[in-house]
Amino acid sequence: MTKITIWCLIPLIVTLFFVHCTVASGVKQNGISKEKRFLSCNKCTGLRVTTCRYKEKYRRTTYRACGFLWRKRCKTGTTYFWKYKSRRCNKRCRVNGSWSTWSTWGRWGVCQETSCRGQQKRLRTRACTDPKPRNGGRRCRGSSFQLMSRSCKPVYSKVNGNWGSWGQWKAYGACSGTCGQGRRLLIRERTCNRPTPKCGGRRCLGQSIQIKYKSCVNNKKCKEMRMNLSYKTSKIKPNENSIKNETSPVITGDSVNQRNQTSE
Repeated sequence: MTKITIWCLIPLIVTLFFVHCTVASGVKQNGISKEKRFLSCNKCTGLRVTTCRYKEKYRRTTYRACGFLWRKRCKTGTTYFWKYKSRRCNKRCRVNGSWSTWSTWGRWGVCQETSCRGQQKRLRTRACTDPKPRNGGRRCRGSSFQLMSRSCKPVYSKVNGNWGSWGQWKAYGACSGTCGQGRRLLIRERTCNRPTPKCGGRRCLGQSIQIKYKSCVNNKKCKEMRMNLSYKTSKIKPNENSIKNETSPVITGDSVNQRNQTSE
């Protein structure tokens, strides 16, 4: 009877020993989400979505086996530690623009005439891309290009002048004479502007003004001239000088002497 009882207690002893071994010591880790501390995410990059590092606080609790017949776990202590992790963060910050390096100088341009002197120019550029301004950042200050110039000899430096076309005739002043038919002054002009002489070129030859006269009629009518001749003598004596010069005779009277001469 005693042997049977001992053999029945063996499974119970084995079970108690197994429980004692498994519960004798233990470790449990619990994450504390409120204790996250970000590292690189606090630094503003602003360029794009980046990977940032942060650390998270954890708690480790240790146990030991306690009790004589029925074993159980008893808490022995608690320790805290940090675990480093990483994740993608999207933090947008202001990025001020900055100039890139200057490009190489370009080729010299065509020799252009400026105030009778030739001038050539060439260009180099830079861009506000190192980095570009983003998220309201300040733009690059200054000019994006530079010009270099030098003197040169233009192909066509002297320009000779040439007359333009004549303008229309314009009347100046009133019709001459007090009455009847008279003359009026007409003037027309031209300008030396096709082309204008430049850089020591020859001026236009000739006159810039032309003048002519045109007949006109005055609105005022001339008064009629009347002569009353009274003769005391009715004899007309021919003048020898007038016969020789083939001139008209001279009429003599008391108050008026009139001589009709031939026109030249």
